[in-house]
Amino acid sequence: MQIKTRLLLLAILPAAFALLVGGLMWANTAAVDTAQRHAEIAAKIRVANFELSILTQEYLLYGTPRTEIQLRARHLSMGELLARLEPDIEEEYELAESLRRSHEELADLYSLLPGGRTEARAQIAGALLIKAQDIRAKAEQFADIQHRQVLELRRRTDIIILAGLFALAVLCIGLLTILSRRLTSGLGQLDD
Repeated sequence: MQIKTRLLLLAILPAAFALLVGGLMWANTAAVDTAQRHAEIAAKIRVANFELSILTQEYLLYGTPRTEIQLRARHLSMGELLARLEPDIEEEYELAESLRRSHEELADLYSLLPGGRTEARAQIAGALLIKAQDIRAKAEQFADIQHRQVLELRRRTDIIILAGLFALAVLCIGLLTILSRRLTSGLGQLDD
């Protein structure tokens, strides 16, 4: 192999590595963005659930039509958030489906509230609070899964980049060593 070809190879190698690392970082960034978006949705679900619990308690205390309208509106917005969940793995899928079922069960419980007797309303209120706690716990689990995925993606990318840098360094050192020997031997022959 000619010296010119070897020098060209040494110039192309870092550029190819930079393209590889750039592509890897782009793919990783897209995956991390998706996981972070899912974590944000889970956080919004927790907030909506908290607000729903407060509205439920207010409705149970005062029973005003305004509170009932707010309660139904918050319940609908929480349903829209749940519809935006796009699970990637089996564990996420099961949690998302469980969250959606719990949300539907909340709707069933809310429909029982307006006409119930006092003792029945107390039982429904207890069931609503338990269901709200269940939704909060599942939303936190979903967010935790997303955070673990982000950390795993970042760790995997760091390992690949470090391994690639090490391989590039070893390859460059090897090529430069061979090139320098050929150059020095050629210069030695020219000197002789």
